[in-house]
Amino acid sequence: MPNKSPPDELRRQIASILSGEKAYDIPRVCTRYGLTDGSGEEAFASKFRYVLVRLQELSTPQLLQVGRTVHADYQSRTLSDALGIVEDLNLPQITMITRRRLLKILNSITLEGQLSIFEFLEPVYDLDNIPSPYHRPSLDGDVRSIRGDIYQHCINNYDWDNVDLLKHLGFLDCHQRQVFRLLERIFDPEIWDEDHPEGGLLDRINQVLIKDGYALQMTGTVSGSGIYKIQLAGGPGATPADDEISALVKRFDEAGIRALWEKALQRRLSDPDGAITIARTYLEQTCKHILDEEGVAYPDDVDLPKLWTLCAKQMNLAPNQHTEEAFKSILGSCQNVVNTLGTIRNRIGDSHGQRGKPVRAKPRHAQLAVNLAGSMAMFLLATWEEHREKIAEGTEADNAAE
Repeated sequence: MPNKSPPDELRRQIASILSGEKAYDIPRVCTRYGLTDGSGEEAFASKFRYVLVRLQELSTPQLLQVGRTVHADYQSRTLSDALGIVEDLNLPQITMITRRRLLKILNSITLEGQLSIFEFLEPVYDLDNIPSPYHRPSLDGDVRSIRGDIYQHCINNYDWDNVDLLKHLGFLDCHQRQVFRLLERIFDPEIWDEDHPEGGLLDRINQVLIKDGYALQMTGTVSGSGIYKIQLAGGPGATPADDEISALVKRFDEAGIRALWEKALQRRLSDPDGAITIARTYLEQTCKHILDEEGVAYPDDVDLPKLWTLCAKQMNLAPNQHTEEAFKSILGSCQNVVNTLGTIRNRIGDSHGQRGKPVRAKPRHAQLAVNLAGSMAMFLLATWEEHREKIAEGTEADNAAE
């Protein structure tokens, strides 16, 4: 028998919940949720069918609205899962490649932090209703749950690693909302210590998720710690220039520029301090890549303004290389923007100790720094590409003349 479609499964879950009411109450309950009215005799014949028939009249958006309202009243985990699957139908889907890459990352950490493995898992998985991978149903239909296996293999014998555990919980074939719920649980403030040596975990996971269009982003705080949720990477914090800049830096992947840009984008909301630091590093690396390719030497301890000046001079972008006042003004402003990036980073970035009253970076500060760095780097890279093309055309002309 073919699997039910996600909307049909959602209808089944709603009907299962509402049919738990008394038969004489069913017509009134259905009317309360906006479903069409019917006779008491129909409800007494089959409560489940009474509800299901009326749910089949609804479009998917209408069905979702009813499902959300019913879930708010009954708080059913299975209904929540069915809702999540339907809500995700029009969203980008994470691939099996992404799931396996995430598994590899999660196998290198302690999932539960200071909690027990059951305290960690229970808000995410209904352990009593996930069957054991080792035991078939008994003759009377009883199914042993995975709870006992987790106790045996993760506590007593300790012979399941995180990959074994998560595979048995369905990580590779569950709906992606379940995967996201697990990742969000890992970064729950009661589990994840932002100052832990595994602090790079957020970046590692986001570097995988971003390829399918998602990222873990900070959406709030509790007791000074971040609350992280999976969101579309083009969601809150995205700007119109993001895609254009990303398309350009992909052509310079060998210099590590692309990785820095993607990391800066990912951290704008989740880690504003880090985003500001990475924004400057990204622009510094862009300048160094161009200078290296052009064979222009620079000191090891050179600062960003000096790097920019060297690049500008190499590509005829220095204000003193032009006589037109408009060009001189624009190019001078570019130099001021680069200097400003250094000032923002030193005042509110996380690279240096701060004197006086500490200033905590906010997402709007990170937006400013990342957008400025992205625009300046894009201008440099686009100009350099044009610069190289002109040199190549000149070389071809010289060869033709010979």
